[in-house]
Amino acid sequence: MRAAVLHEHSAPPRYGEFGDPRPSGDAVVVDVEAAGLNHLDLAKASGTFYTGPPPLPSVVGSDGVGRLPDGRRVFFDTVVPPYGALAERVLVPSGALFDVADGIDGTLAAALGNSGLAAWLALEWRAGLRPGSPSSCWARPARWAPPRSRSPAPSAPAA
Repeated sequence: MRAAVLHEHSAPPRYGEFGDPRPSGDAVVVDVEAAGLNHLDLAKASGTFYTGPPPLPSVVGSDGVGRLPDGRRVFFDTVVPPYGALAERVLVPSGALFDVADGIDGTLAAALGNSGLAAWLALEWRAGLRPGSPSSCWARPARWAPPRSRSPAPSAPAA
């Protein structure tokens, strides 16, 4: 299968082939529709996460949305190493699956996982935000595009 494969810690993963996961014990294979990417994944890939570095080689990514062989659509935030979410398929403990309604966009559901939970916890638990509380929200647009390319500066004539 195609995946973002980590070959060394503190180096970017490379797009390439990785062996397909197979169901085992209480772990099931999920066909990945969308995957989240967050600071947790960066810390794991760098080898600095508190649980220790992932095995090498391995696929990066810890959460996403996909389908089980029976067609059930699920969110997952735990994977079985060396498999990760940035692949066509991932191995996930069956107890770490949450149903996702078919009407919800997969990329939105994947983004609301670890990142969305972290934002909600910061607002509700840390800041004590409650319904009706005054607040302001500073955020980037959800869909960002790079600025239009500019013409290169003219080069100086050769002396």
